[in-house]
Amino acid sequence: MILLALGSALLSFCAPAPPAATVPPTAGTTIVATLPQPSTTPVISATRPEPTSTLKLSPTAVPTTRTPPSLPTATLPAIETATAPALRSISRQPAELRAAWVHDNSLVTRDKVDEIIRRAELGNLNALFANVFANGEALFDSAFVEKSRLVQDEFNPLAYLVQEAHKRDIQVHAWFVNGPVDNDGESAIIAKHPEWALVGADGAKLPWLNFARPDVRQFLGDLMFESVARYGVDGVHFDFTRYPGPQWGFDPYTVQAFNASHDFDASELRYTDLPAYSFFEGNPLTNPTTAQILAAFADGLPAVTLNTYGAGQALVFNWRASERHLAIESEIMRRAVNAMLKPGGKVYLYRTDQGTGNSEDYFMMARAWLRDLGWTPVEIDATKLTSLQPGSAIVMPNVYKLSPSEAGQLGAFVENGGGAIFIEGPARGMSLEILQQVTGMRDSGNRFAAWTLLVPMGSNSLIPVSARSADLAAYQARDAQWKTFRKDAVTALIKEVHQRIKRQYPQVELTATMTPDQESAANQVLQDWQTWLDRGLIDWLIPRGYITEASELDPIIADWKPAMKHYKRIVIGLSTFYGKGKERIAKEPIALLAEIAQARAAGSAGVILWNLDYSSDEELKALKDGLFRQVQANP
Repeated sequence: MILLALGSALLSFCAPAPPAATVPPTAGTTIVATLPQPSTTPVISATRPEPTSTLKLSPTAVPTTRTPPSLPTATLPAIETATAPALRSISRQPAELRAAWVHDNSLVTRDKVDEIIRRAELGNLNALFANVFANGEALFDSAFVEKSRLVQDEFNPLAYLVQEAHKRDIQVHAWFVNGPVDNDGESAIIAKHPEWALVGADGAKLPWLNFARPDVRQFLGDLMFESVARYGVDGVHFDFTRYPGPQWGFDPYTVQAFNASHDFDASELRYTDLPAYSFFEGNPLTNPTTAQILAAFADGLPAVTLNTYGAGQALVFNWRASERHLAIESEIMRRAVNAMLKPGGKVYLYRTDQGTGNSEDYFMMARAWLRDLGWTPVEIDATKLTSLQPGSAIVMPNVYKLSPSEAGQLGAFVENGGGAIFIEGPARGMSLEILQQVTGMRDSGNRFAAWTLLVPMGSNSLIPVSARSADLAAYQARDAQWKTFRKDAVTALIKEVHQRIKRQYPQVELTATMTPDQESAANQVLQDWQTWLDRGLIDWLIPRGYITEASELDPIIADWKPAMKHYKRIVIGLSTFYGKGKERIAKEPIALLAEIAQARAAGSAGVILWNLDYSSDEELKALKDGLFRQVQANP
């Protein structure tokens, strides 16, 4: 599921990208697994189944594109020719999907699996979506990947789950987290295949599998097919089958593959100088007084400002630059820190206790950013503001508010020659005169989020500038082609898995989950879900309607109602609690039943609950006695 905390954990893994990557095998090459072979635990037979850019854009010309060839198709491994169990389909009774996700930590022992089965029966569920590939490890004995460190002894969770669930006519769908493959900052998969990691616009590496590579798609296809052929699951479920953001995909292989079918070099879209095009989001400071505007967005909103206060300076990134969508962000940060540091000075990273924006996620992202640029920042809080080393620079990541005391101490530090760099400024604290003086800005504006241009405003040594024009349409056209190429890579994985599984096991269902935000799916994480449905590549699409309060479900249902009516193969995912992370408040059964009824009425072809681990017995009993009361007996 989509968690911002995951982003910070993964970013802590980042390191500069290598200058080159091994080109994966071309079509026709068989991948030979070298990871440990499965143990002798019996398999349960199913009872059913960087340089400155030279890009020149004229004010009117829009780049053209050669018709790209289809992405290479991964070949079939030896497992395809092995004798697989004859699978007999378990028909859902009723046919409506009444399912729940089951997290990996609820499958690691026989007793835990037994408890999951008990709870599924208690709620009269007819399908379990079990997380059997997470953090780059499997919860089954596999020929292709290491077994999860969570699993105790020689236990084979998937084999036992299929055996026990099928006895009760409950389907098992194998849930695969296909993108992120790190576990507490380590990844056996990336350690073995460093070229499989995603590379960002500024060269950062992420332990997230690159779907543009045929050998990556081969590997994931092997795992999914194995869960069907060796364990007899009823379906395979795609999760995190997406990009983590639009800034990823600049590894040498992907860039080379794109360039072979297009009339421009994808690496130019890293944007090492201005103008630059990307997605920007933030809570901006506005109305500059003494601040110099170094760069602005296309609508004139200040984007990068520099202000002199006393003997020091303050620079503001007026957006969430720590997400690192562009190479230019890292170049500006590098130049700014170097300009502010004096001999003996240090780089500090500020953590506030205000709880108003400097979340641990963004703090960790900023720390990873500084480390990737070569600094090991000294982490401080309000208690250390009075003891900062002279000639130092302090980075303030997403610190939206400062107390009067904090603001005063920060002002004294800058006035005496220190440097301050704000990643998003203190938008909620601009009523304090000292913050107006330090930043050289008077007010704050409304939150914004837009795909737009970042353009230079004059000349300054902190801002590298090119001779490119600022023709927005030309930038948009190139960005659209780059997005389409990577969307096609995600779709290629789903298509290849579909072909492999349906060829031998047509009754096995393929499902995929995604954010409920259709715009974000298309332009941020690059999922072409309509193509998946139009081409019949998946049987069910599952947008996640998770909400923190009851009123939030209405717009989600409204957005998806036309698609649910059109495709009739969309199932809304609903959470059994309000809140996020550890701040969970169980929903009253009547509230959960109302949400399910609302989704059904709008055209949802069933429901899947997030998740069975967090569902109370009271909720499950209410389902069985109410909306799920129909008996699940097979004909």
